[in-house]
Amino acid sequence: MALPATDSFTGSNDDQLTTYSGNWTLNSGDFDIQSNSLAPDASTASGIHGAHWNADAFSDNQYAEANVEQVAGSLNINLGVGVRFHASSDNFYSFHAAYRDPSTDRTYLYRVVAGTYTQLGSTAEYNFADNDVLRIEASGTTITPLKNGSQSETPGAQTDSSHSSGYAGVTGWDDEAAVIRLYSWEGGNLGGSDPTPSVSDNLTVSDSSSLAVSDPSFSVSDNLTITDDSTVSIQEAEAENTLFVNISRSANYIQVVTP
Repeated sequence: MALPATDSFTGSNDDQLTTYSGNWTLNSGDFDIQSNSLAPDASTASGIHGAHWNADAFSDNQYAEANVEQVAGSLNINLGVGVRFHASSDNFYSFHAAYRDPSTDRTYLYRVVAGTYTQLGSTAEYNFADNDVLRIEASGTTITPLKNGSQSETPGAQTDSSHSSGYAGVTGWDDEAAVIRLYSWEGGNLGGSDPTPSVSDNLTVSDSSSLAVSDPSFSVSDNLTITDDSTVSIQEAEAENTLFVNISRSANYIQVVTP
């Protein structure tokens, strides 16, 4: 499959997430399908529930996002998105909303290490609205929660180095099908779906101290590996003119710059 990964959770009511689709792996707790959306489906004794998308490999710098909707009820139910899930153990970052009617709704940012969850930043008051987009980004050691593209009504960007890689996924708390649900989930790499560049055969690649940026459609020959800190210069001779193209790998993407 290819990134970004997406899931609309279109399935039969009460199907467990991993029964509904083999593309998901549970890290803790459980989820189920309700009215073509996702709901938490395990007791609070399970801690923060987590499940990750297993059908694709993600770069270290990644994101997950989903729309959230209120259905009914007045319970303290939490649901959200997560990044850098371990392939099997209970390790990940979670950004989730808590619907707490009649109290004030909240958003929380947590790291989960071996099942133990620790809050990052402060609890934020949240004005819940259907179709809000909850998003979490991990770039280096910066973990950023977003609501509708803004850090407003979130704990804000926090620094943490507990998890450096993994998978994008979903998170939650408690067991209730009729309070808050997720739909239209998406997970991918920051800066583009394919961080690996390549170069056509008529280009000559040599070491260089030059530095430039990226276009994910540009590529590099198989015998060249570009790491986050490496830089290369690509030179192409065109008739009487010489065109120099400098590229470098920056975070998750490659950008091509021509003088």
